[in-house]
Amino acid sequence: MENAGRISIPEQILSEWQDEKTHLITFIEARSIIESVTNLEVQMYLKAVYLLGAAPDELTGKLSSGSSQRRMTGGIIYGPRGCDVSQTSFEISQPKFNLNDIINFSNQVGNSKLKAEEFVNDLSKTPIALFKIKNIKQGKKAFEKAAGRTVAIPLSEKYEPWTKSLFDYFKTKGTDFVFPLNRQQYYYHITKKEIFKERKYRTQPYKNGTRGNLRDVKLYSLRYLRTSELMIKFHFNWIDWEIYTGMKMRYQTRLENQIEDPRDNGDWTAYIAKLCNSGPYFKSSKNAIVF
Repeated sequence: MENAGRISIPEQILSEWQDEKTHLITFIEARSIIESVTNLEVQMYLKAVYLLGAAPDELTGKLSSGSSQRRMTGGIIYGPRGCDVSQTSFEISQPKFNLNDIINFSNQVGNSKLKAEEFVNDLSKTPIALFKIKNIKQGKKAFEKAAGRTVAIPLSEKYEPWTKSLFDYFKTKGTDFVFPLNRQQYYYHITKKEIFKERKYRTQPYKNGTRGNLRDVKLYSLRYLRTSELMIKFHFNWIDWEIYTGMKMRYQTRLENQIEDPRDNGDWTAYIAKLCNSGPYFKSSKNAIVF
């Protein structure tokens, strides 16, 4: 069911999203703005919210004030600790070799067939960062024990330029909360600094072809932007999205696409190959710029 639940976006609407005349924020612009934040903790928090497709409260180590917030989260602190990240590898079925790979191959293996096989096997295994995140619950389920998900992202910058820095930042925190402030404090910082000043994004189009609503870019917008990026750039389907974000699609969407709940029997191996399928269209400002 590889194409189950894939979003079908009309070319006209997609061109409007990419048309600079509409002044809508693009994935690249959102990433560039986040990278420009000078406060390291805030920058890493925004990178984590975006990259992990997380709800803002899923990453904070402190409860926001107010009774309404406590009703939403059940008084549970969801934020990850530094030890909630690990590393593994994923085997790519058809490794791609560049010139440096070929040179290294010649220098290391010589005429040895066994060494050649070992070299190719090593190249076919891509390092993967695994981030353990608790799924936020609301309403009556908010007071239940929070279920968790593992978000897997390639560590190599040729696939995703932010993973390594976020992985290293987690590691420096040890057993402490990675992001010790609450959502309101991080939100105050981005509004005071006007990080996303006058930036807009448009929600997904309605089934009848009507354009989605125009909204200001805020914390929760980053999760939406990441969803669109995963769907458009990396060709995620709804099953991939549910496993990645821990969210649950609307019942009607699930019914129309004949999709069962995948979170009970799916994990990151369902989508990781898509994240390793092509290089990023965004690169850190410390290296090359986009495209």
